[in-house]
Amino acid sequence: PAATLSFVKRWWVGPVLFLTDTLALQLALGLGFLVRLGLLSWLPIGMGWRQYQVLSPLMMMVPLGGLLVGLYPGYGLGPVARLRRQTTVLVVLMGLFVLWQSEMLNVFLPDLALPRLAILLTMGFGMLLCPLGESLVIRFLVRMGVWGAPAAIIGSSKAVGRIIRALREEHTLGWVPVAVFCNDAEAAQRDIEGVPLLGPMARSRAVSGKIHIAVLAPTNNDNGQYVPMVSRLRFRRIVIVPDLDGLPVLGIRARDLGGMAGLEIHRNLLKLHNLIIKRILDYIIGAPMFVVSLPILAVAVFLIKRTSPGPAFFTQERIGLGGRRIGIWKLRTMYVDAESRLSDHLERNPQARREWEQFCKLKDDPRIIPGIGRFLRRTSLDELPQLWNILKGEMSLVGP
Repeated sequence: PAATLSFVKRWWVGPVLFLTDTLALQLALGLGFLVRLGLLSWLPIGMGWRQYQVLSPLMMMVPLGGLLVGLYPGYGLGPVARLRRQTTVLVVLMGLFVLWQSEMLNVFLPDLALPRLAILLTMGFGMLLCPLGESLVIRFLVRMGVWGAPAAIIGSSKAVGRIIRALREEHTLGWVPVAVFCNDAEAAQRDIEGVPLLGPMARSRAVSGKIHIAVLAPTNNDNGQYVPMVSRLRFRRIVIVPDLDGLPVLGIRARDLGGMAGLEIHRNLLKLHNLIIKRILDYIIGAPMFVVSLPILAVAVFLIKRTSPGPAFFTQERIGLGGRRIGIWKLRTMYVDAESRLSDHLERNPQARREWEQFCKLKDDPRIIPGIGRFLRRTSLDELPQLWNILKGEMSLVGP
């Protein structure tokens, strides 16, 4: 969205996301019932339209739960935080329904049995469709210029510029920089990163009635001058972004340490039970993915060997857990004599040499196998063999 002071928050964005989740859950319920009906030969317990009529309105429990935890519209929630809240609401409410359905049915519908497997399948489809639906709708709203809430950025000019760039890169966060206040800007300066500079920090109170979010960006050289300012700011929400580049973002929590503010970093992967769960999930998810990838790998191997004789796979040495050296498997996307081809190309093309010296890469790289090689690199399918590394326990699907 355009970073102008006239940007206003649209009241209807929240209801649109609420409706998106409602429709996604109805689709998930339909898919859950279809899959369950396909298993009738193995699970002969009857089910039909009446069970669907009972469950369909109960699906409203989930978006209502999302409303209570601030998902609609959920400005300020990053992708991970939004996904965590969505999943928590869905699993908790659907799980409670599975556990309590017998008691509820005995009271209200004693002659009706609901298929628990269909409910669990609905939960699984919902965990996929709800985040997907919200992501597509949010991206559409971003392109339309109607997603987000106006935010004021307060701090030094350097820190303010860093915050503005970060908010624009993470546009789904929904905080739109519309005004900047800083004390060290040059007199003739009118904006920072295209956002209007409205004066020194003290003048930020003038816009607190129109803008409800302020991002405060102190640096290590500010010597605490922002501490008394926080109590004087009249914004409804104030987010302080300390100059702590390099610290992990996920797993940080604020702590009250005897009146002092502290940041607690959770290192969950140092807990044995989390490592065990992570490894189990790697097998549960990685094994089916590896089986599905086998036909793709077979076609890729055939095309690679047909275009460029030589091995279809190669390994790159990496440092794994505990400093152990491991070989990461990849599909070969370059000629076997790639380095000599590059040297010859740079000698014959001065313009390509200048491009290589400046960027350490070429737009038309002679080392890459035409057709299949470029396709594999563009789609990252050359990394499919790493599923084998995952099954061997050398890598993980997500994280270290």
